[in-house]
Amino acid sequence: TPEKFAATQKGGKKFVAFNPDKAEKLKQQIDHIYDWIAGAVQEGDEWIKNVDGQGRPKKLLQITSIKDATSRADKMMLKKANSLRAQFGKAEQGDTDPFLWEELGGHIKTVLPMADGYRFVQLLTVRALDKESAQLDHCIGLGGYDEKVKQTQTYQYYSLRDEKNTPCVTLEVENGELLQCEGKRHASIYKAALHKLIKHHDWHIMDYFVNSVGLIKREGVYYDICNLPDGFTMEGDLYFTGHKDMTHLPDNMTVSGDVDLSESINLTHLPDNLSVGENLSLRGCINLTHLPDNFTVAGDIYWGNEVYGSVEEFRAAFEKIHPPERTVSRLKSKQYPRQGPDHLKRLLMP
Repeated sequence: TPEKFAATQKGGKKFVAFNPDKAEKLKQQIDHIYDWIAGAVQEGDEWIKNVDGQGRPKKLLQITSIKDATSRADKMMLKKANSLRAQFGKAEQGDTDPFLWEELGGHIKTVLPMADGYRFVQLLTVRALDKESAQLDHCIGLGGYDEKVKQTQTYQYYSLRDEKNTPCVTLEVENGELLQCEGKRHASIYKAALHKLIKHHDWHIMDYFVNSVGLIKREGVYYDICNLPDGFTMEGDLYFTGHKDMTHLPDNMTVSGDVDLSESINLTHLPDNLSVGENLSLRGCINLTHLPDNFTVAGDIYWGNEVYGSVEEFRAAFEKIHPPERTVSRLKSKQYPRQGPDHLKRLLMP
């Protein structure tokens, strides 16, 4: 659609610039749709078998958009999750220890004990995946991951369980790289526990996933994205989309790629000497009211519904809405005995 894409003609060829603000959400939607279809194939759902003359499932031919496909995936996955929930409705048999039955059966393995009875466990069987889906309403137990969970050298699945062995957050790791982190509530609620597990295993974190877990790994060191050090530098992109805890960034920060701060509603100002090697997205930063005197962006700046090609162009538009504060020297009453509201008002007039 026009508001998401901008087409330009260069050298007789048409180039389409994708809006980086939508990239993370789009990837999540596509992954979700893929999981739905993969699970249906794995479990032999009836609708997969209902095909046209070319062997194409008729249900897929009815899909008109990604939004439509996501909606259908949601409905089918919820239906399957409800079915699984019914299977796990009765208390599991065994010892009074809620973990013992699953551990003795080889379904889970405790990998990192936490405080207050919480612990991270590794999910080892299809049944363990099914329990996650039944209690967290996500797709890990709906067939799409059944073969992967058996490939423990490549894929590992972990679950943060409370003292009653109830799943809170599920993680997927491939070859030492954190791919997914899903829970009934946003992962930030369990961020301290997640940080401990990630550091314990020394996992790599995908650029687009940094925002979800709140950690950046640079040169072997992990940093909390809400407390980055002054002079922080980063090769690649930084995605802080919708991060409600993000209030500021460090001064003298340099990022070689894109910086996405869209929907960071508590961000009030940009840092001094910020340097962005590609694009900067500030869409939805509703409390951003201050720009530093010195910052550089090599690419475009996204703010509101507009795209600005330079810092100067962006600053001019920004300061029409948020005029820079005028400074007035503090006046000593002994030198200016008559100063008062009217006097200051005259000083502030252009």
